This record gives sequence, structure tokens and C-alpha cells, in this order.
Amino acid sequence: MQSQPVHVDLSDWRTMRQWVAEKGGSIFKSYSSFEWFIRKHRAELVASGEYIPRPGASGSLCGPGLATKVLEIIRDEAQKAEDLQNAPAPATEPDGVVELGGKKETVPAVPPEAVADPEGVVELSVWMKPSEADALRAMASARGSAANDLAEELVRDALERIREGGQL
Repeated sequence: MQSQPVHVDLSDWRTMRQWVAEKGGSIFKSYSSFEWFIRKHRAELVASGEYIPRPGASGSLCGPGLATKVLEIIRDEAQKAEDLQNAPAPATEPDGVVELGGKKETVPAVPPEAVADPEGVVELSVWMKPSEADALRAMASARGSAANDLAEELVRDALERIREGGQL
């Protein structure tokens, strides 16, 4: 655990609602957006010593250094997103073999009209039913383990149908 700053002046501490109203700025325009941020980064914020969760109507407390910690988290996330965006694409073997879930699969050549969407998921609607392509995009953007497993299963199924007859 990081060493926590000591804030002995209790008047520096605010309830979450007060903190959002006074310091939320353009980052947290609503209380609910700050609540979401807290749910996502709770452990890190508690460990910083700048956030003290409390049950009930009294509300959790936010320390005077919370804004610094929030900006640190936002900057870290932005850097991770930038690193991911600039990461080299995974290499595929010349014969169109890719690895899906630890298993190598041969994929057909991608037609020229296929494009990559912003999340980097290849547009498969050329081969897939629109509902399947939408489901694949949604699962890929979820980036959860179960969603990734399901997306890989969907891709394997689509590849099998393509091999069998070129149609889905």
C-alpha cells in the first residue's frame, strides 16, 4: 500500500456531493458520472488515502488531494489507450493462419471492401449476418474474458461456415 498523505484539517474534507459540486469541473459534470468513476477505481482511490467510503446518508468523504489522484488515473488510462492504439497489429502467417484462443485457424482472404472499425474489429458483415456482426462488435468492445471467449467461438463458427460453402 502506498504511504497515505496525512490531512489533519478536517475542514478540507468534503462529501462526494460537495466535492463534485465544487471540484468536479468539466470532468464530472454530474454526480452519477463521479459515482461511476468511484465504482471503477474504488480500490485505488481508497489506497490513496483521498477517498473514504462511508455507508448511509452521511456520504463518503473526499480529501483535498483527490483531484490530483483522479487526474493521475485519467492520465494513466489515456496513456494505456494510446499505447494500445499504437501497438503493432498481431502478425499473421502468410497463409492466413491466425491464433484464436490458443488454437490456430485458417481464414479466407479478406475482400477489399472489408474495413476495420474504430475498435479494430474486422468488419465481418461481408460474410456474416448483420445480427452476428453486430454481436461480435459488441462482444469485442466489452473486452471481458467471457465476452472474448464467446466472440472467438462466434468467429470460429463463422469461419467453419465459410469453409463449408462460402456463405453464412
